[in-house]
Amino acid sequence: MCLTTYDKVGDRIDSNNRNLDDILPTQEFHEAWQILLIAIALQVVTYSSNKYLFNNQTLGTTRRAIAETLTREYTQQQVYDYLKEITENARTRSDVEIMYESLTKLEQRQDWEVLESSEQNLISDLLCAYNPLN
Repeated sequence: MCLTTYDKVGDRIDSNNRNLDDILPTQEFHEAWQILLIAIALQVVTYSSNKYLFNNQTLGTTRRAIAETLTREYTQQQVYDYLKEITENARTRSDVEIMYESLTKLEQRQDWEVLESSEQNLISDLLCAYNPLN
């Protein structure tokens, strides 16, 4: 059974009775970050010259900032909707093995900045979700 990042962190909250929302980003941000990582894994979003591109449009230089922009900026809503549609289509097709392989390659890439621990957890969650053996 795969535990989500939310489940894993929920087990580690200290005795100060902090809320998970104080520690973790919003669900919308979490989803946008996952969508961005999937889009990168599928090479819909590319990385070149220290910036991320979608249809030759610069999205930004850090994945976290791009995910935040996708959820907060009205001007990026069309891009976000398109990326979301692409990833949802990939999820509904029988491309589980392709998604799993793409996410595995993404996790192992070394031509871009190091993955943050939050991203490692997100990719781990995605690998679990797309594992063909599940």
